Amino acid sequence: MVAAGWTEQVLLSVECAGLQSALYTHVTPNPRIDDATAGAAVYAEEGCDILVAVGGGSAIDCAKCIGLLAANRGDLRDLVGVDNVGAPMPPTICIPTTAGTSADLSQFATIVDAEIKRKLLIISKAVVPDLSLIDPATLTTMDAFLTACTGLDALVHALEAYVFAGALAADGRSCAGGHAAYQLQSPAVDRRAGQSRVSRQHDAG
Repeated sequence: MVAAGWTEQVLLSVECAGLQSALYTHVTPNPRIDDATAGAAVYAEEGCDILVAVGGGSAIDCAKCIGLLAANRGDLRDLVGVDNVGAPMPPTICIPTTAGTSADLSQFATIVDAEIKRKLLIISKAVVPDLSLIDPATLTTMDAFLTACTGLDALVHALEAYVFAGALAADGRSCAGGHAAYQLQSPAVDRRAGQSRVSRQHDAG
């Protein structure tokens, strides 16, 4: 599962490591249960042993759900809630290409149930990926507007942690939140974001 622009690099790295790979790209923004189910079918058909998720929160959440289905079978709906996961995911490596979601290191997986039009949340330590490869280079394909949005996302997560009961987590995240706020106040980011919006509106028109 890879984000546009990094497909070749990831596949080449896998090949250089002497491993075979199968590519799954049918991931929608706010991934649906159908996306994960189809991905799990590909995972099984190709005889995969490892999951590599490259992309933003949607790609990573979808990969987590594919891993959960691969390990537990059945229906994702049965895993919704806290500590309802029986078996952990297969070895999972995340390479985030956006910042702010923390999906690459969290114990949460969010998936959309299109039938009832709701987001479902799976919470378990079994959902925490084995490895997250953080590289600033993977963030360079974002435009300024998306960069600002992900900074706001990080800030909101920090505020959420601050008002939540977990004081230790709040202290750590508040520092990240302060940094995100500083980035959002940057005139250069604001100017480029404005240019990005104008460009997209022009293209759409």
